[in-house]
Amino acid sequence: MDKSLRVMNLNLGDGRAGSGVFATALSKKLMQLGHSVIQGCSASSFTLRAAEKEKIPTHLINIQSLYEFEKAKQLAKFANDHEIQVINAHHSGERYLAIFAKLLYKCKAKIVITRHAVSGTVPFFGTMIYNLGADMNIAVSDIVFQSLRRDFTFKKKIIYGGIDTDRFKTPDLNKIERLKKEIFKKDLHWPIIGMVADFDPEGKNTRGHGKGHSVLFDAIQYLRGKVSLLLIGPNSENCEPLLRIAKTKGIGEDQIFIIPFQEDIVPYYFLMDIHVLPSYSESLGLVTLEAMAAGVPCVGTNIGGINEIIRHAKNGLLFSKGDSVDLSRQINHLLDNTFLRKDLAKAGKDRVEQFFNMDRVGRETADLFHQLIENG
Repeated sequence: MDKSLRVMNLNLGDGRAGSGVFATALSKKLMQLGHSVIQGCSASSFTLRAAEKEKIPTHLINIQSLYEFEKAKQLAKFANDHEIQVINAHHSGERYLAIFAKLLYKCKAKIVITRHAVSGTVPFFGTMIYNLGADMNIAVSDIVFQSLRRDFTFKKKIIYGGIDTDRFKTPDLNKIERLKKEIFKKDLHWPIIGMVADFDPEGKNTRGHGKGHSVLFDAIQYLRGKVSLLLIGPNSENCEPLLRIAKTKGIGEDQIFIIPFQEDIVPYYFLMDIHVLPSYSESLGLVTLEAMAAGVPCVGTNIGGINEIIRHAKNGLLFSKGDSVDLSRQINHLLDNTFLRKDLAKAGKDRVEQFFNMDRVGRETADLFHQLIENG
């Protein structure tokens, strides 16, 4: 039997979120493992640019809603014409598209849904389309898996997410030095606390769409010494609203540096002394994995997803959700102890390289695809 798979990886959003980065990294790894991969993506997306950079073949699909039946028909024809064996979808829009292609238009490919977020659908009824049309649901963490169990998703399996650790092994030292001068303008003697996350001032809560920016701002007030904040990830138009919130918390303009979303995020991690992810909810927290891969000691909220990466006082530190005093305590603990920072940074880097690497993810994913095909 031919062990080479023919896979279409679908990610039709803008690709800025961790799931989009993951989808492209998975396509790259599957190709390295000898499989044929086509990256389905939307025009002008980060996913398209990232796929082209990695020389991954692409197929453009633009959708506006969950119910794009003509596009589903076109997808079925494309997949059948190209003898695609597995369609792996990563978001709601493309999940429905792939399932409709199978149920309505006789797409022959196995439909695999990678679930990057905790499921919040109505049990059984909300998951009915997935139970009818998906051959398997992959949960990227245990908290996601447990949410699928609660929602009565029948076909499910955990394959922990991961990152392309190779991107962090040979950092561009010249670019890192240049960024340091461009961002900070002068030599800083304060430790740099970094946070990589989107920010939505019109989100579901005023604390930063669940990412907890305000928790970090509040924690800064309890630190024993001055620090600089390096915040990366908002859309350009949301940087100023985020700065205004910081000012209301007493953060000085000389203390905070906000950088909009960067397509090449790797060098920015190497500017940080500590990385903090104070989210109220996470399915996994790929930015924590990236920070660890860069050798940055990490602090995160003690919630499912993050605490599946960070083992408290072993490879990072955890704090109670929403508790800025506890967060400040953990940051102070790191700032006061150089040896602890080095030990946690090394342990975090080792954990990512040994387990949360894309090589393991790619092999486990390919094995699952083979099993689904063999089982008919």
